[in-house]
Amino acid sequence: MAHARSRPRPESKPMNLWRFAAFFTFFMGIWTGVYFYTGSRLIGPSGLGPPWRGLAWIFLGVATFIGPTVLFSSRLSPKPSWYPEASLIAFSFMGAMTLLVPLLAAKGLGTVLMALILKVRSLLGGPTPLPMDPARRQFLQNAASLSLLGSTGLLWGLGYRAARKSPPGITHVEVPLENLPPAFDGYRIAQISDLHIGAAILRKQEVSAIVGAVTSEKPDLIALTGDLADGYARELRGDASPLAGLTAPDGKFFVSGNHEYYWD
Repeated sequence: MAHARSRPRPESKPMNLWRFAAFFTFFMGIWTGVYFYTGSRLIGPSGLGPPWRGLAWIFLGVATFIGPTVLFSSRLSPKPSWYPEASLIAFSFMGAMTLLVPLLAAKGLGTVLMALILKVRSLLGGPTPLPMDPARRQFLQNAASLSLLGSTGLLWGLGYRAARKSPPGITHVEVPLENLPPAFDGYRIAQISDLHIGAAILRKQEVSAIVGAVTSEKPDLIALTGDLADGYARELRGDASPLAGLTAPDGKFFVSGNHEYYWD
């Protein structure tokens, strides 16, 4: 018979200062590069004059640095009083950029492909396109930029609404398995994943709604599949406490995700 015993948890070692400096430099380089690319594609060719162009760059600069500020301040314990509101703003900007940058890249790729097609047609003896009126070109440029911003805002709004939906939506998935014993036909497993309690949106009230939705399904087993929380355990006990109300005849099981390792 095997006997299980607990093993002392190794003490975490402080990150080497040079390693941290290298990581921070690399992180900020990528981060600011993405935001600068966005500004160069939207603000640069927008035709905005002073003071609107300067205000647009200032707004983008604030958006650039609020994210890293929130990410690094999240390691403070206790967190600053402004952290909940700032984190919601920061993660909103991050979500919007995740949507906007691919759209800008697709637009840029389309522009390059169109220019190549016109160039090839010209080399093959096709008609040379007439030069476009600068005012018309500026209008089309701004219309395209506004459409990208509008699409990003719409997608972001739909995502935020889905994240804050109460009670949360439940997706039913039937899993056909060959040679499944008859006793397990119709066996119900509730999977909960990526709650990220404490990151920006989920607090005790939202967690209670999730527990209620899962409980109403009367599952045979509950599986929590990682990224349960974003924060130190000592700070999130209250927000996570409703999870104690999860019950299932065959038990509830948890596996860690990468964010559990981020927070020790």
